[in-house]
Amino acid sequence: MKINKKLILISAALLATTPAVGTVTQVNMPTVQAAAKQKRAITVNRYTGLYNSRGQELTHYKGKPFITFGKTTTLKYYGNPVKIKRNYYYYIGHGAYVDASYLTKINGHKVLSLNHNSYVYTRSGKRTKKLLRKGLSYAFTGKYAKNETATNYVFSRGKNNYQLKTVRIKGNDFFQIKKNQYIKVANIQSIESNQLGLFQMKVTIKKNTPILIGGADGYALSSGKTAKKGKKFTVDAEVGMNVGANSSPHAYRIKGTDTYLWVTDAYSRQNVATFAASVSDLKNYTVRPPKDNLQFFNSNGENITPTGFIYPRHQLLGVDGQMYIWVPKENKAELFYHIVATSKSFDTVHEANSSYRDESIEIGNAFVKEADVETYGGLKKPELINTAAEAQADAQKQASASERNKLQALVDNEDTVKSSTAYKLSQHSTQENYDTSIKEAQTMLKSKRNLSVAEVKLTTWILQTRVKNLYGKKITVKNIAKLTKTEIRQLQSLLSSVSFNSNDGKTFTRYSYDRSAKKIERIVTTNGKVVSKTEVSLTDFVSEK
Repeated sequence: MKINKKLILISAALLATTPAVGTVTQVNMPTVQAAAKQKRAITVNRYTGLYNSRGQELTHYKGKPFITFGKTTTLKYYGNPVKIKRNYYYYIGHGAYVDASYLTKINGHKVLSLNHNSYVYTRSGKRTKKLLRKGLSYAFTGKYAKNETATNYVFSRGKNNYQLKTVRIKGNDFFQIKKNQYIKVANIQSIESNQLGLFQMKVTIKKNTPILIGGADGYALSSGKTAKKGKKFTVDAEVGMNVGANSSPHAYRIKGTDTYLWVTDAYSRQNVATFAASVSDLKNYTVRPPKDNLQFFNSNGENITPTGFIYPRHQLLGVDGQMYIWVPKENKAELFYHIVATSKSFDTVHEANSSYRDESIEIGNAFVKEADVETYGGLKKPELINTAAEAQADAQKQASASERNKLQALVDNEDTVKSSTAYKLSQHSTQENYDTSIKEAQTMLKSKRNLSVAEVKLTTWILQTRVKNLYGKKITVKNIAKLTKTEIRQLQSLLSSVSFNSNDGKTFTRYSYDRSAKKIERIVTTNGKVVSKTEVSLTDFVSEK
């Protein structure tokens, strides 16, 4: 999920309509911020709230309940920005102020905001006397371009990533704000209210803090190691950590590892570009539909959306691949995402503000059009496995014997996969995704119809991907006969992750570790009553180093 936050400031006299308040400080604008014409209009993003003269969030505006504007909105403002406590605000009348960091434009000019006071430099690297203030928004003339693979100075807008076009001056990266005027890119907080981030960055530890690990169920656990004050780490994501509370405090992921540092205990002026709501979300690239009634398709480009149900707006979807699929009804190849889960929650069709129910429906391997969803989170977009031309050609050709045999070999490997630790210690939903994919492949291969190259290739790719997605592994310990507290917590997290409910919700299978007996039990309950208890070998879940 991206976090939306935001060079023109106008030299103008304070208008008579500006309210007199004792808690604000008027800001004098440097001439670099002057505009040719003063339209006195600001544009804010849809997430923008309103505040009073004490910096408190308003719940009503113009006599009506108010949360955020809900859409990009242009507003008239009065006077110069004012500083309330630590932040800058624009007064828009009716006792309401807008946080300057949420601006996308001032007087029609695109703006950026700063995370640090920034001097203006010339192209030759000479520092001028002009100082731009942290938290204010300024117009700029520098450029940015769409770039889905960039690793620094990136912001997201809609479905795309954009990278700033920077200038190297005396060993530092700069961004242009005006003719022969540049500021350090490191001082930029956001572009048009979209947070500027790095796909990896350095953080400095502010105080001794535990190095965390994510348990198999996503629970935050101590690794037993400590990050010392002053030590620097490279991080590549900000993640919500499960601590058994209603909120999920954030942690930085140490680059390329499954270890984490509390954000509150680490410092960086910059922002990391990738955010995930949980540790498990890092495993997948996540998208969501911006409106209700998302449509689902199969590998033949046929609509398989369940009749009588709708997939609701903003409900998340994990995806693991991009591919073109030939859609016969549209007579063209479209770009799709493959959905990770074979079972999804749908709402019954209903009128606005009327009652409905949600229901988990097994739809099998399904695809959604990339144009119908927006990015929510993830480290990297899934791999694109074909081209539009290939999708069209493959849809119109019959699969060869060798292509069918390749798929059959994956089906025949089912028993080997299911006996592996990777399968056994994966979450039940991940196992079900594999099981469903095997059944679909078996049904396809047994059918008497002619199979296209496209559906055989896609089904082969799906099975290969399902095996890769089996992530189960044992807890590694120093001494299996004497587990440490950290190792026990890791084991309990793993046992929690492999416990599961039956599809009808009546039967629950859970695994429990008995510390005193040093054994694991598999406990099955039906309608709340225990129907069986079976001892399971500790070595099924734990191995020594």
